[in-house]
Amino acid sequence: MAWVVLEHSIEDVNRAGKVLASLHSEDELDRALEIINNWRASHYFPLNTFATRLRRRAARYPRALVSQRIKRLT
Repeated sequence: MAWVVLEHSIEDVNRAGKVLASLHSEDELDRALEIINNWRASHYFPLNTFATRLRRRAARYPRALVSQRIKRLT
């Protein structure tokens, strides 16, 4: 799996969230979704790596449950 590199600053991500929360043009919404999807994808690899390592360590405990998810974007 390739690691997705974060291409935008946190300020860009916050602005994109504000655009999605209000009414803007279709072009602005498309750009905001592009930024937010990059943000989400850039966190998938570290989350997956951590969950995999945690599962290995939790295997010692029979009742341990490890889950992971990237929040849905509605």
